[in-house]
Amino acid sequence: MITFLTICYAAVLFLLIKLKVVKPSPIAYSTIGAFMLLLLILLFIPMQFFAPSGPLRVFSYVNQIVPNVSGQVIEVPIDPNQPLREGDVLFRIDPRPYQFAVDRLEASLADAGVGVSQLLEHLRAAEATTAMARANVFASENRPGPPSP
Repeated sequence: MITFLTICYAAVLFLLIKLKVVKPSPIAYSTIGAFMLLLLILLFIPMQFFAPSGPLRVFSYVNQIVPNVSGQVIEVPIDPNQPLREGDVLFRIDPRPYQFAVDRLEASLADAGVGVSQLLEHLRAAEATTAMARANVFASENRPGPPSP
């Protein structure tokens, strides 16, 4: 601030010299430094001691609230400037995107269950085919027939 006021004073002094109201001299130029010193002594030093001050009072406390999930807030069921208790609902987030994800995963799980039952039926059919092939091999080994070469 003191620099700004000094620059303003120097600009006014320069303008007065250009308009030939004040003669250019070392005394005229030294008034810039004197003006800066005068501002410091009469204005800025007293302001440090006599500036208005008082006790600081905090009227409200602010706590930042960050939910575990992201989404659009669809409802804020609390009233302004009312005290809160532990467990009060502060806001509701739109549950539809999360419900869509749950429904999609349940459909995948049901599809996987159908796939498992089909695989179990294929396994039973393969086991039956294997058992039938073994029975055929056992029957052909025990049947009398021409000797093999």
